[in-house]
Amino acid sequence: MPNETTEGVGQRRFGWRLVGAAIAPFVVVSAYLIFTRWSSYRSTAFGDYVCLTFSVVAGAVFVVMFPIRPLHRALSLLVYIPLLATVLFLYTFWFIALVFHDGL
Repeated sequence: MPNETTEGVGQRRFGWRLVGAAIAPFVVVSAYLIFTRWSSYRSTAFGDYVCLTFSVVAGAVFVVMFPIRPLHRALSLLVYIPLLATVLFLYTFWFIALVFHDGL
């Protein structure tokens, strides 16, 4: 029977992983957009899609480490990946318009 200390540590780890899954992809995309578009506007769609994929994977790593049942983890990934990819896709347009004052 686990004691309160073990449960508290497990909840803290879950909380940090949840925060990492929510923040890490946006940090990766923001850093990519700043470094590729600050000096020039010559960026490629391929590079943007690679960054989007890498960002989703960076967040999914945290979801995979959740201390939950494997079935729940798989279902979480099935929801997390397309939802995050869509939000990041829209976030890139918002970020470019806000930071670089460059819209469509």
